[in-house]
Amino acid sequence: MDLFTVLTLAGMLAFIGVTIYVANVEQAQGKPPTLSRILLYIILTMEALLALSAYFLATSPDYTGTQAELWVAIGLVAVGVIISYAVLASVSFRQMLQRLISSFNANSSVHIAAFVFMIALFLWNTIPFVMQGGIEGFARSMQDNGVSAGEPVLNAMLQITAAFLGIGLYIRRTLPQGLERLGLRIPTLQDIGVGAGMGFVLLLLASSFVAIWQAVAPDTIEQQSSASNQIAQSFASLPLAFLLATSAALGEEIFMRGALQPVFGLVGSSLFFTSLHTQYLITPGLLMIFIVSLVLGLLRKHLSTNAAIVAHFVFNFVPLSLLAMGNSS
Repeated sequence: MDLFTVLTLAGMLAFIGVTIYVANVEQAQGKPPTLSRILLYIILTMEALLALSAYFLATSPDYTGTQAELWVAIGLVAVGVIISYAVLASVSFRQMLQRLISSFNANSSVHIAAFVFMIALFLWNTIPFVMQGGIEGFARSMQDNGVSAGEPVLNAMLQITAAFLGIGLYIRRTLPQGLERLGLRIPTLQDIGVGAGMGFVLLLLASSFVAIWQAVAPDTIEQQSSASNQIAQSFASLPLAFLLATSAALGEEIFMRGALQPVFGLVGSSLFFTSLHTQYLITPGLLMIFIVSLVLGLLRKHLSTNAAIVAHFVFNFVPLSLLAMGNSS
């Protein structure tokens, strides 16, 4: 990653952090969401620029994708921009969202910002994936460029920071209030036992799901499994497997289940979680990810985010560690 890319990424992350901070301050002080709304319109503009960057990428000599992938990318951006604009500009649209998602507050500057950022995150995650040729292109890229051990840790740190900033830590909530809002506590034996047990149940469910998928659509799952195995091989050592499983479990659960689920509900946050797993494209695998997310969300709702973290860790670490041990032997 060159210096320009690093500086650009750092600038974007700082801008996002400032926007979330401003939204929290406005809400804490009871001010109208003036400055945060301006900043969110800038985010909206950045979303629109994705379509332009996709077009320029498609016209470059290095582009190996198809025109269909280009138009899928542009179409996704267009839909995302329209929805984001409706959330920012239309009170009636926000009220409709509030009727659909009872925990969403149509007048909350923080909730509005969270919704816009969810769409932006989906687009920024999905568009490059589509433009580089889907899961096969992603797998090739990981093989060619290798895996940075620091990348999953950095992602987890960003997700956890966004979660604590989003709930208004030291702006609207103290640290104990923030931990309670995120569903975090000192892990109990129940958290660990139930979480680990549900992690293994989800693994068995996923294995059964793959077997059924194999019987129904063998060609599709062969292509999916081949590319997924290429990606998994990049983490096929016990230290990397542990690092990836721990980082994903902590970052995704604190961000998704801890911060977002109380705002967007069990189904809404699970749909968002599923949409970020672009490696499954439009396949039955998405249904499995959605089911996994629902179970993790139920653990957070009825027990704690700690239990969801343990279940997520087991679900990720066991297959990666088995692959690592198989390679070493």
